[in-house]
Amino acid sequence: MKKLLSILFCIVFLVSCRKSVSTDILPSSIEPVSEESSELWFPSEESEEPEVSIEISSIESSEAPSPASSKASSQKSSSSNTTASSKKPAVSSAAKPVRPPKPPELRGVWISYVDFPAAFGATEKSFKEYIDKTFQDAKNAKMNAVFVHVRPFADALYPSKYFPWSHCLTGTQGKDPKFSFDPLTYMVDKAHALGLQFHAWLNPFRIKLHNTMPTTTAENNLETIHPEWTLKNPSDGLTFLNPTIPEVRTLVCNGVKEIVDKYDVDGIHFDDYFYGNVASKPEVKGIAIKDFTECVSTLVRDIYSAINKRCEFGISPSGNVEVSEGMGAAVRMWGKTAGYVDYLCPQIYWTDLYYKDFAKYNVVLKRWSTEVVTSASVRLYVGLGIYRVGRDDIAEDKGWMTGTKTIIKDQVGQARKYTENYNGFVLFSVRDFYTPQERVDELNNLKTILN
Repeated sequence: MKKLLSILFCIVFLVSCRKSVSTDILPSSIEPVSEESSELWFPSEESEEPEVSIEISSIESSEAPSPASSKASSQKSSSSNTTASSKKPAVSSAAKPVRPPKPPELRGVWISYVDFPAAFGATEKSFKEYIDKTFQDAKNAKMNAVFVHVRPFADALYPSKYFPWSHCLTGTQGKDPKFSFDPLTYMVDKAHALGLQFHAWLNPFRIKLHNTMPTTTAENNLETIHPEWTLKNPSDGLTFLNPTIPEVRTLVCNGVKEIVDKYDVDGIHFDDYFYGNVASKPEVKGIAIKDFTECVSTLVRDIYSAINKRCEFGISPSGNVEVSEGMGAAVRMWGKTAGYVDYLCPQIYWTDLYYKDFAKYNVVLKRWSTEVVTSASVRLYVGLGIYRVGRDDIAEDKGWMTGTKTIIKDQVGQARKYTENYNGFVLFSVRDFYTPQERVDELNNLKTILN
């Protein structure tokens, strides 16, 4: 009897142990992975790489997905997991174009806000058509970089938390174009897909060119929300930010960081409009040009530091050194000192036939190369005025009317002799690639020395 009871006790004990193992060892939150779903975790080595497509028209906005779209995506993913054995997860075939390698010689063209389609009032279709054609034409002209106006009047051709939408897209400042894509993302990706660098061209201070440009301003225009930050010339209505105010410098620097953080631009580019000569007028503010210039240089240094080599940062001042410095641009200090700019691109819009020797192209070029841009960390690009070819209204410079059809080609050839710091050129502007015929001929002759 005792033996029988012992056997029964052992049987009960063994059954109890088996039940405990089968139900208690695995936590309830972990489901064992079946063999059928194992390929979700271990893709087959025979899987083919997805075909890469860089069709620009299909690029989506860089905005984060809405909660609704995220939920739909989650539901779709959940349902597909149940059939993983018969169908692997879909992989997106879209690939973002990457930055082209830095060229040994930069060959750029400026694309100004005045060149934008439909005299401000672009549709998705007209915007894409203009960008596609213009960038392709730049590529066909053997350019390797485009410098595009993306902030012309303290407004933006991209969604910004600091500046209103630009009137250059819709005709009305502050009006959302409601494109299905981010205009700046589209432009950067299009340029890179064509092997072109994309430089974001900004006017750091300008709010209004005159009383009617822009014709109307947005509710969040800086002149409206921070009039104490602005200066205005009463004679023509020119309105601009005052860089002697620390908050203004912070705003401009933050605006640059916004672009560099969000977009894969190859460069941030300022032009020559600093307005120190206007700010110094008694009827405007009477700011001493020395004080104005010091504040501009502080801003330039802060921007250079904020970019932190993620892309190039450069400035295109007037080709006349003294005029540049009179506007608040300390070009000689920037050109000889590391930590301000990666390059200077003086606008040398004269020929060797200019009526005064000090402003002849060859004289000005030599001065910039040997006296101004002297730091080993600063490159020299040369701004060339193809827009002047064939003009008969520039009495002081008959060189533009010689009819040689090789002015720009010869100027590039001269610049290439300054091998210590010359690194390229930029043409103003893209609309002069098409008309008149004299400029078309100049461009075609320039192409003969561009490999």
